[in-house]
Amino acid sequence: MRKIIFPVVMLWLISCGEKPAINDTAKLNALAEQYVRLGLTIGQYDADFVDAYYGPDSLKPTTAPDAVFPKDSLLAAVANLSNTLNAFDSTGNDTLAKRATWIQAQLKAFERRIKIFAGETATFDEESKDLYGVVAPVYDSVHYKQIIAKLDSLLPGKGSSTGLGEEHLKTLEDSVRKFNSASFAKTTQPRSAANSNHLARPGSARLARRTCRTPRRRRSDGRPASGSVSSCSRC
Repeated sequence: MRKIIFPVVMLWLISCGEKPAINDTAKLNALAEQYVRLGLTIGQYDADFVDAYYGPDSLKPTTAPDAVFPKDSLLAAVANLSNTLNAFDSTGNDTLAKRATWIQAQLKAFERRIKIFAGETATFDEESKDLYGVVAPVYDSVHYKQIIAKLDSLLPGKGSSTGLGEEHLKTLEDSVRKFNSASFAKTTQPRSAANSNHLARPGSARLARRTCRTPRRRRSDGRPASGSVSSCSRC
C-alpha cells in the first residue's frame, strides 16, 4: 500500500509545482501584450518611435489618438506596468525574470522617449542611459596621450598620428577604388570572337577540315577534273 501512495503523493507535489510556473508564464505573456499595446499607442503620436510592427492587428490601438499628447497618462501606464513586473524577481524562474527585466529596460526607454517628445530634455548621459542602457566613459588626458603615443608607434612615417592616419586611409581608399575599377572593367568587357569559341572541343575545327574534304577525280595528266568536287554531308 505504501508503494502505491508514495508515487501518488509525488505526482501531486510535482503538479502543484508546475501550476505556479504555468500561471506565471501566462501572467507575463499578458503583461508583454500590454507592453506591445503601450508601445504602439506611443507610436500614434511619435512617428519615430516604432520602426516596424509585424504582430497581430488585435494589439494595435482601436481608437484615434488624442488631439493633445497625453504625456502624464502614458508615463503613469509605463510606471504601472514596470512596477507589476517587479513581482517576477521572486518567482525563482530565471527565464521569466530575464524576460521581465528586459521589458522593464524597454519601459525605461519608453519613459525617457515620452519626456523627450513632450519637450523635456536631460543631460546626454541621462538620456543615453535611459534610452540605451549605456553611458559614455570619462577619461583623463593621460589616457588619450597614451593612445596617441601607441598610434605613433604603429603608423610608419614622420608627422602627427592624425596626418599619418589620413595619409594611410587615402592610400587604402585609392587601392580599393583601383581594384573596383579593374573588376568592373573585367566584368563588362565584351566577349571577343576568340572568346566565343572557348567552349569548342580542342581540335574540332581541324577534324572538321580533314573530314570535310572529298576526293577529286583526276584526269590522266594528274590535274583535277572540272566539276569533280562533290558536296559533303558534314558541310
